[in-house]
Amino acid sequence: MNELIPYLTTKEDLSKLSNLDFGGIHKFIREKANEFNPGKFTVNSLSEMVGVSPSTISKVETGKQKKLSSDILDKISRKMSVPIEVFSPAYYKTETPKPFTICGITSNVQNFDVLDPSYRIQLSLNAYSPSGVLYKELDEIVPLSVLESEEFIWEVEQLIQKIKIRRETWSKKRSSLEEMNEWSKAGGTKND
Repeated sequence: MNELIPYLTTKEDLSKLSNLDFGGIHKFIREKANEFNPGKFTVNSLSEMVGVSPSTISKVETGKQKKLSSDILDKISRKMSVPIEVFSPAYYKTETPKPFTICGITSNVQNFDVLDPSYRIQLSLNAYSPSGVLYKELDEIVPLSVLESEEFIWEVEQLIQKIKIRRETWSKKRSSLEEMNEWSKAGGTKND
């Protein structure tokens, strides 16, 4: 198989997946893989890749068959380059399920080990003072394993979101403080 086009799941995808059973999750992942890699992940092509009949894949996706053997599921997860645990409905029942990439590792990568550093993440940061003077600069390339890479990216996204929420909270607190100061200057009494 040639280079595959990856797809990173979104919050909306994770929300949708949280309402699906095993077969629905399997179908969603397979269809998303096929959407970005047309013809490579049809029911027929996937069944051929993993050595089962197309009817087995269809039965799983329609809920007529509730499970697959662990070795077949392992083959499917490898072909679509997704962590095997994302096929379990329990994965999406956590407070914040982590996004994952479908077709994230292509088959032209030979003999890789999921624990060996194979990704290179470049971190660049320029921190400026209020007057615009650069006071901190960071430009680092961090080697990460396949297992670390998606989790690391997710953690950075969560950190950015946390900073935005913190900034909004501080802004609200500052507004409240300013309102109290104005009230205090006006000599008001607050009985309500």
